[in-house]
Amino acid sequence: MEEKKEVLEKIGIENLMVINFTKEFSQLTSDEFIKQYIVDKIGSSQMVIGHDHKFGKDRLGDEKKLREVGKIYNLDVTAVPPEMLNGEIISSTKIRNALFAGDVEKAGSLIGRNYTLAGIIVKGMQRGRLLGFPTANIQPDDENKALPMNGVYIVKCLLENEIHFGIMNIGYRPTFENKHEVVSEVHILNFDRDIYGKYFKVEFLKRLRNEKKFESKEDLIHQIEADKKAAQKFIKN
Repeated sequence: MEEKKEVLEKIGIENLMVINFTKEFSQLTSDEFIKQYIVDKIGSSQMVIGHDHKFGKDRLGDEKKLREVGKIYNLDVTAVPPEMLNGEIISSTKIRNALFAGDVEKAGSLIGRNYTLAGIIVKGMQRGRLLGFPTANIQPDDENKALPMNGVYIVKCLLENEIHFGIMNIGYRPTFENKHEVVSEVHILNFDRDIYGKYFKVEFLKRLRNEKKFESKEDLIHQIEADKKAAQKFIKN
């Protein structure tokens, strides 16, 4: 929710009303929703919707329904056409599919900005520090936040108005762990400060590789060094 608010504010939305999606609310018909919220609560005279927008119980409300009810309440309706990229309609489903395939560059191009993950830095097992690559473990703002496919990514890090870069691992840490909890941890390049409890945001720039299990600690260190060099080359270019 905080991320959505920030994005809406940046594009110039001045007023935002958040409706809790309760069971009672979910049972409202499209007619009831328009009357109770759009007309009575907001007092709208104009409504803009996406070309394929559905609303109300059983998603029976659409552009046609809005125009019908709009005549009763003097509510003008404007439907905007789909946004296109390279001849392809942009949709949330396609963005999620790109993320779950690890294609953060495609997801970013569809959104129009880098895909982000934000949260508080929490203490982990501190194995990265023992390896010589301290990592910051991010506890996402929302447990339902969609994460890219497990793997290693080049990321841009935002911390207290500072910009850094790093390599981020999303996954189960199979070299050391045998658990089913996904961990999001980032090694910030050229950085050595205690930032536990700080609010942290990363923007995904590029996928480097799949997560994999290494036979030894030395093999893992060698791979992280290679990941760092690849990230530094990418950032420099």
